[in-house]
Amino acid sequence: MAGVEEKAKRIASFLRENGWLRDFREVKFLAAGEYNENFSVHTDDKTYVFRINHGSQLNIPNQI
Repeated sequence: MAGVEEKAKRIASFLRENGWLRDFREVKFLAAGEYNENFSVHTDDKTYVFRINHGSQLNIPNQI
């Protein structure tokens, strides 16, 4: 499994390649729990959360 810095780089590439956010400044690790990893994505005027879901604690397929 990739470290958090490598994941942040992969998330940045994903966002650029898919045109979701082209003008963000940085992607940083925010927090992780048993079922999710969260990264903050910073633009000049907003901050977004990019969440990676690893499983469902409610056992439903469409949790997020």
